[in-house]
Amino acid sequence: MAARGTQLTAATNDDRLSDVYGDVIERPPRERIAAARRLCGGDAALLREVLRLLPHAEPEPGFLRPPSDVAPRDPAAEIGRVVGGRWRLVRLLGEGATGFVFEARDAETDRRAALKLVYGLSDESIRAVRREIALLRWLRLPGVVQLIDDGAEEGAVFCVMEIVDGAPFPGVPIPITWEALEPVALGLLETVASVHAAGVVHCDLKPFNVLVDARGAATILDLGISAETRAPFVREPGIYSGGTEHYAAPEQLRGATPEPRWDIYSIGVMLFQALTDRYPGPETQLECAALPAPSHIRRVIASMLAPRRSGRPLTIGAVLRVLRPPPPRKARRRLWTDAELRERFAGPDLLIHLREDASAEILRRTGGR
Repeated sequence: MAARGTQLTAATNDDRLSDVYGDVIERPPRERIAAARRLCGGDAALLREVLRLLPHAEPEPGFLRPPSDVAPRDPAAEIGRVVGGRWRLVRLLGEGATGFVFEARDAETDRRAALKLVYGLSDESIRAVRREIALLRWLRLPGVVQLIDDGAEEGAVFCVMEIVDGAPFPGVPIPITWEALEPVALGLLETVASVHAAGVVHCDLKPFNVLVDARGAATILDLGISAETRAPFVREPGIYSGGTEHYAAPEQLRGATPEPRWDIYSIGVMLFQALTDRYPGPETQLECAALPAPSHIRRVIASMLAPRRSGRPLTIGAVLRVLRPPPPRKARRRLWTDAELRERFAGPDLLIHLREDASAEILRRTGGR
C-alpha cells in the first residue's frame, strides 16, 4: 500500500488525496463511495478526484479468485478456441470488471458476434452476468443489443450478443450542433423509453455504452448493472449504486433505489457533453442556459440535470414531448367544385346526365370536402 500511495502522491502532488484514496480502496467496493464522501469532509474537489480514480482501483482480494479447480485464463490464449461448441474466438474486443469480450464467428454460418466470457468470479459476479442474460432475453427491442446465445462450460459463463459496429454516442467528434445531435438523441430517448416501459432501468448509460452506426442509429449495450423495477425483484444491496462518475445521478451514488430518473440524468449529461465537449460543472443551470441550442432544448436539458430527482422529468416521454419537433401543420383543404368533380367521372352526360348527377350527389353528401 505504501508503494501505491507513493506513486499516487508523485502523480497528483497531493498528500491528502493519497491518504484518502488509500483508505477508501482498502474497503469493500460497495462501501467505497460512502467512505469517500465521509473522508473528504465536504471537500468537493477532493471527492471528485477520488471518485475519478476509483474505477482504476485494483479489485478487493478474492474478487477475481477462480474456483479451486479452474486456473486463471490469459485472454490471448483463448483466441481460436470454440465456445459452446459453436463460437470460435477471433480477437479480443475489450476487458471489463466481469470478464473479457471477444469477436467470435459462428462455426455454422460464419456470422460475427460479440462473446462475453466470465471465468471463476465470485458468486455475486456470476449472478450479475446471469441477470444481464435474463434482461437481454426480456428486452427484445430495437435499439438494444440482442442476445444470440448463452451458456456455461469449463468453469465459465458466456453470453453471445450481436456485434455492433459504431462509435460511442453521438457517433461523431464533439462538440456538435443541436441540428446534428437531434436525430441521434431522439432515437436514443425512444429506445430508453421502450426499455423503461418494459420495467428496466439501465443504470449505467454513458457514451461507451451507446454505439452509433454510420446511419445514425444508436444501440444500447451493457446491461450488467441494470435493474428491474417491477415486482417480484430482489435488489441486491449496493450492486446498482456504482454507475459511472460524471454520468450517474447524485442519488445513485448514494445507493438509492433504481428508477427511470437515473437514466434521464445520464442522458442529460450525454447531451450536454455532445454539445460542449465537457461535463456539466457545479453551476449546471447557468451552464445549460448558455448551451448552443434553442431555448426549449436548453430548458429540458437543464431539467434532466437537476441535482434533486424531484426536479427532473418523471418519464422519458415527458422529455420527448419537448424535444421532438411538432408535426407540420396540415394545409387546409380547399373544396372541390362541381366542374372538377365532373372530370373525375366517366360516361355520357347527354340524356342520362351521368357525370352531372354523380357530381351533384357527391357535393350533396360531402359539401366538396
